[in-house]
Amino acid sequence: MNRSHSARQRGAATLVVVMVIFFIMALMAAYASRNLIFEQKTASNQYRSTQALEAAQAGIEWATALLNGGRVDASCLASSNTAYDNFRSRYLDVDDNGMFTRKTWVSSGRDVPLTTGCVRDADGLLRCSCPSGAEPVVDVPTGVGNFPAFQVQFEGGGAPGLVRLTAYGCTQWSSNCLSGQGTASGDAAARISVVLGLARALATPPVAALTVRGDMAAGSTRLHLHNTDRASNGITLNTGGSITASNLDLVTVPGSIASRSMVGNDASVSMLSADQMFSAFLGMARSTYGSQPAAVRIADCTSDCAARLSEAYQAHPGRPIVVNTDLVLAESIDLGTADVPVVLVVNGNITLTGPTVRIVGAVYSRATNWAHSGGNALIQGAAVAEGNFQATSELTVHYDAAVLNRIYTQQGSLVLVPGSWRDF
Repeated sequence: MNRSHSARQRGAATLVVVMVIFFIMALMAAYASRNLIFEQKTASNQYRSTQALEAAQAGIEWATALLNGGRVDASCLASSNTAYDNFRSRYLDVDDNGMFTRKTWVSSGRDVPLTTGCVRDADGLLRCSCPSGAEPVVDVPTGVGNFPAFQVQFEGGGAPGLVRLTAYGCTQWSSNCLSGQGTASGDAAARISVVLGLARALATPPVAALTVRGDMAAGSTRLHLHNTDRASNGITLNTGGSITASNLDLVTVPGSIASRSMVGNDASVSMLSADQMFSAFLGMARSTYGSQPAAVRIADCTSDCAARLSEAYQAHPGRPIVVNTDLVLAESIDLGTADVPVVLVVNGNITLTGPTVRIVGAVYSRATNWAHSGGNALIQGAAVAEGNFQATSELTVHYDAAVLNRIYTQQGSLVLVPGSWRDF
């Protein structure tokens, strides 16, 4: 009897020990589960935070691309309809000194910054709104899941040629979140700000109506070169080589001698190589200029060129146009205006034979020998020949300092200024 009772006692002790061990294991499991839940919440928060940050970064990239693009409709889609303006002029003003200021609209009796934004739908596509005088409104997707969104706004960068671009990214489209005023429950938000600088389409405006790196030959052709701008000393012709012409019509600053407005055999011009001259006037290497974000490239302009140039200019006003072949204008064309001039860079020869050819802006020819023949064309702004220049028919180049200054201060690619990226 005593031996059996002792065995039963030993079994009870074992049961107690096992129950204690089970209890400890249950506590450990509960603690591990608690840590797992915490890690899951942390991972979820990190995912949403990263999603908001990436949305803000997408807003920066998206807005930068549109600032260097052409006309857009109310949904921010590219359009050739001249009833729409381009994205840059819709959201930014720029004065003749190159100072950018953001545009505003009136809301509840007060001026507020004009903003634009997009939301990503379930198919990965952006639904955007580019209003010209209202708050952006998009068709917000419905259903399960996150639909990250961003909203961007602009302001002057504090110096000529600078723009500050700020993007708010959120995991959902929310007016408070996207305006930086707070988030709804479960949402994440991020803010990124960068400074964009203007890589000018014309880095150094010419000081002469016609600038030629090599020789200029017009023979007895009536060539009209006018420059009455005192700041440029009224220089009508500046060449690095010789001048051969007997029938020039020169108009310079009143009171000055017209023949002395020509500067030939200028060592400061002739000493430049073709690449150096390109960079001196246009501010970039040849390969870079044609591939810059704002450049409009025309692969072939040897036929139907007037239509191609007009289409490029109408769809992308204020953007430099690069022609990769010779330029042959056999039709009439009126390209550019005093308010929105054009920069025309031609990687070959330029032939202006149309009945009425008028170009307002800066024309740059990379031809070894720019041989103008045929029509009676007018260039209002300035013309530059990287090689020689030869004219066998009438051409008028009217130097316009205001047009060149407008190109210098307003046109070109807006690109990220190194070191200006900030997140908050």
